[in-house]
Amino acid sequence: MTCTLICFPYAGGTASVFKEWGHLLGPDIQLLSIEMPGRGTRSKEKPCSTLAEAVDDVMTRIMAALGGGRAPVVLFGHSMGALIAYEVGQRLLTSNQGADLLGIVMSAKKPPHLPLEQIVHELPDQLFKERIIAMGGIPRELESVLPLFIPMLRNDFRMVEQYEAADTNKQLTCPIYTFRGIHDGLMSEEEVAEWGQYTAHSLKSYNFDGGHLFINQCADEVCQALKAIISAIKR
Repeated sequence: MTCTLICFPYAGGTASVFKEWGHLLGPDIQLLSIEMPGRGTRSKEKPCSTLAEAVDDVMTRIMAALGGGRAPVVLFGHSMGALIAYEVGQRLLTSNQGADLLGIVMSAKKPPHLPLEQIVHELPDQLFKERIIAMGGIPRELESVLPLFIPMLRNDFRMVEQYEAADTNKQLTCPIYTFRGIHDGLMSEEEVAEWGQYTAHSLKSYNFDGGHLFINQCADEVCQALKAIISAIKR
């Protein structure tokens, strides 16, 4: 049976972040890459102002894409996308409609109960720009046009930094997996392991040779890990 892998990008990212993954994942995994309002193919739409609003938008698109029935799905979210994946997981497991959630992969994000080291969205433009470049998300040839994307990036960071998990959220009944770049200075291996509190299953973690945005350089290795995870869950 085909499984749908639903992917949520990092702050400032578009659905095209995952464009290479389709052929890397193979025919047994259907890729659904989520485009958020205000970017990419939805650039003319008003961006979401809160993470909850973003999840509302995402749920509408997921339900439309999956149609009726109980489609088996795995969620993958990177950085900001991991928080969206977590909240989508909460919705899917409590609403009991349209999807059979097999697992969630939290990539490059520590869990929401841990404090933030810095409020990035309030930084002045130059410091904000330096922070984004230091995270490795901007190729050198695009640094000159980065100011054009600062409003969108700042809005994304604000959504993440103002997000608080609801007290009504329950421990997830599906497995959680974590992906982390070994050179990511934004979180430690011990902090990422705290995701274990959010699932009734044992947490399984994967490390990759890269920084915060390792998925851009390690697509093949990441997809191999995702294939192994999905294959194990479906048994």
